[in-house]
Amino acid sequence: VLRQPDGSEVQVSAGPTDTDPSFLPGKEGFLYVSVDSSRIMECSGQAKVCHAIYADPLMPGYPTVDPSGQQIAYVTSLLNVSRVRVISRHAPATYRDLGPALPCGPVWTSSRRLWVAVSHKSNRTTLTDADVDTTTPT
Repeated sequence: VLRQPDGSEVQVSAGPTDTDPSFLPGKEGFLYVSVDSSRIMECSGQAKVCHAIYADPLMPGYPTVDPSGQQIAYVTSLLNVSRVRVISRHAPATYRDLGPALPCGPVWTSSRRLWVAVSHKSNRTTLTDADVDTTTPT
């Protein structure tokens, strides 16, 4: 449900298991995850029209767009180990895998870098700075 400036509400997805909304830069629209289809969906801001942009059988979660609006990072949420992946927003045929992560949303610090929550053997959680081009932590 999207709340309009006048307070009215508009249903924009089939629901009820759609989750993890994330706004696009510049009020272009937003992303969400369709749990039923394991897809990242994109909705335009004005027309409120939504379409699938990427499917991942490991269930994408917490999609977030980089500051330029060109890339999407997300965390897989099936199996024992979640993984951070990055796709191109406009040509999402393949993904770049940045490795294991905790199941929480990655945070873009620039169009090339992400903060990712990781767990250590000592049961300690830290944030790792990852380079999306080289797919390595820095």
